[in-house]
Amino acid sequence: MELSDVPQLSEVGRFSFQEAFGDTNSTEDMEVYLDRSFNLDILKRQILKGNIFYLAESVSMAVGYFKLLHGPKVPEVDNLNCIQLERIYVRKECYGLGLGAALMKTAIDYCVIHKIDYLWLGVWQENQRAITFYENFGFEKVGTKLFKIGENVTEDFVMLLKIKS
Repeated sequence: MELSDVPQLSEVGRFSFQEAFGDTNSTEDMEVYLDRSFNLDILKRQILKGNIFYLAESVSMAVGYFKLLHGPKVPEVDNLNCIQLERIYVRKECYGLGLGAALMKTAIDYCVIHKIDYLWLGVWQENQRAITFYENFGFEKVGTKLFKIGENVTEDFVMLLKIKS
């Protein structure tokens, strides 16, 4: 991803997260999270620090993305050669088109190419649609972690996928 792609990344990130969780969080909490997570300068710094972003685009706009993060780990994966799939989102209008699966396959391919043994993620325990999606790729629940959106703290499942090379 190029730094020139950051405005599109910010827009699809804000929009898709709002679509996914806007109805389960207060407006204030969402704004705090969106401003912290999708600020143009913050995204640019994350790219320059080595975070991996992949943007899926249609003819006229960005329609999905993922973010891989080398960094903070949870105890369940602390001693593993792993990377975190911190975010993977698709605009709701693209649900059912295979875009999410294509993004996931691209993230897994990244792991294979870079000899990473495990891919892990956190998913809100009440997001059954996402949990099923991850389980269909072979992810297994291995623990829990907290996730904060503004003042709202939720408990996420930690899910882990062994990468087959």
